[in-house]
Amino acid sequence: MVSHRVTKTSGPSGTAHVRLDLPGVTIGILLGCQPEDDGSTRVFKLITRSDIDGDAGRLETFVKEEDQILAEDLAILERYPSALLPLDPRAEVHTRADRLSVAWRRLMADAVAATSALA
Repeated sequence: MVSHRVTKTSGPSGTAHVRLDLPGVTIGILLGCQPEDDGSTRVFKLITRSDIDGDAGRLETFVKEEDQILAEDLAILERYPSALLPLDPRAEVHTRADRLSVAWRRLMADAVAATSALA
């Protein structure tokens, strides 16, 4: 059985956490978001896996694969006409693979709403 859990928090700097419990491996992904200005946010990503166990070769392969995924994601983001992504998840079509980004957008929407309420 495949399960997942998404935990989100909100505030001026938000985080999104996903834990995937898969057969033979548990993967944790933590995204920390640090707004820099109105059009820029620095994103920090930490990934943990229970199946690498200090194997240097597997770790190297994993890092290379993650770097490739990041390069592909950045190439897609550079094609957007605006650096501002819609925070409303209904503005785009999403798949199950988009759960983390949808959680992040909801988190950011909550942070924007909280900031607007203070103004």
